[in-house]
Amino acid sequence: MYLKNKWESIGIKKKLFIISTGIVVATSILIYAALFILFPRIYLHTKISNIKSDTDVLITKMGENPNFNYQQGINEYAYQNGAIAALLDFKGNVIYTPNKFERNMIRSREIEVEPNRDIFRKKKTDYEIAISVYVKSLNKNCILKVNMPLRFKDDINRVIIIIFPIIVLITIALGVFSVLVYSSVISNPLLSINRVARDIAQLKFDNKLKPEGNDEFAELSNSINLISENLEKNISMLEKANEKLRKDIEREKEIDRKRRDFINAISHELKTPITVISGQVEGMIYNIGPYKNRDKYLKETLESVNELNSLAHEIISLAKIEEGVGIQLENKSINELVKEVLSGYEYFIEKEKLNISLNEKNQIFREIDKGIVKKILSNLIGNAVKYSRSYIEISIYENVIEIKNDVIESIDEKDIEEIFTPFYRGDKSRNKKKPGTGLGLYIVKSLIQAHAGMSYSVKCEDNIFEFRLNME
Repeated sequence: MYLKNKWESIGIKKKLFIISTGIVVATSILIYAALFILFPRIYLHTKISNIKSDTDVLITKMGENPNFNYQQGINEYAYQNGAIAALLDFKGNVIYTPNKFERNMIRSREIEVEPNRDIFRKKKTDYEIAISVYVKSLNKNCILKVNMPLRFKDDINRVIIIIFPIIVLITIALGVFSVLVYSSVISNPLLSINRVARDIAQLKFDNKLKPEGNDEFAELSNSINLISENLEKNISMLEKANEKLRKDIEREKEIDRKRRDFINAISHELKTPITVISGQVEGMIYNIGPYKNRDKYLKETLESVNELNSLAHEIISLAKIEEGVGIQLENKSINELVKEVLSGYEYFIEKEKLNISLNEKNQIFREIDKGIVKKILSNLIGNAVKYSRSYIEISIYENVIEIKNDVIESIDEKDIEEIFTPFYRGDKSRNKKKPGTGLGLYIVKSLIQAHAGMSYSVKCEDNIFEFRLNME
């Protein structure tokens, strides 16, 4: 179990090295063991086959060619086969042998050849041939006696034993070197693939594989790179979708919160005039106190009803904006549109005794929805007329419509954005010093946001209120 766990904890590079080295070493040992066992036997078998073949050739030449020099033939035969050869008669007398030493050896050996019986015999130390042969140049039958020593087998084994460790070490060294190269070639791409795959698992897509060649590793690298790119793209799209969903949810929550605040504000705004109307009508019905003067209080009641009517119209306008304003663009002169709106407020300007100036530095033509822009200008100018102390200044230049008016009380910078909320009048008690629904600037902001190509900015310094409408 320990070895198994140890093996499983080893990296692929070491595993390849160990397995491949083991295979190389085991294969080398098996090859040289087989060589040690088989080589002497194969060599002996080949040597015997060759000497038999050469013996047949020599016998044929001596028996068929009367001019054949049998002495030279025996010399060459003995030299080529490393054997002791002699030609004898049937009495055992040596007719010819290459040297005197061999003559004595042949004489000391017992001759067992019969005319019709040849001998091919392997002994422990040599291989013996004794064969009857007709020598035509001598015109008689003789015996060809051959002894081939077999001591070379032991010499071969000794040589193999001597060189075996050297060859094994060289083979192992070359094998280990080859295995190192092989394991690097195989394992390095795998390690790179594993590293990049681990990064992908951790959603890190910076590292990319560099395929080399057209083999399976290159195909796998290309596939992993493609997976990485697609996964990165899909995750990016998913993150964007999640971010959009988060913003949509936040926007819906904000809209819902504003809607609740708006409903609460409407409830409060409706409560006051309804209470006033109810009290006035009840007083007139029962002739209570000053309400006996019905003509006077009927007029005040009508004003309260008209105020409720205006509020209802503004609420309907807001509902249409929230449902989605249908924009119908047409090329219009902004200057003419400002003049048209101003003409509708001439009576109120004269009534409030306001000084008004219109400065046109250039003509502005834009693709606009006339109804929306006219409503924006009407609410802005109407608000200026309502809350101005003495003058209104309207300037048209470049892409800007600028409306300035002096106010009785300056608005703090932190409260600037509050004036665009529903029913804001600059005081917490909602004391109505000026008539109006309290939705004018809120509608302006909503329409600007609905109409593309417009933005606004507001500031109030030294009792001068300034609204800038940018026609981009």
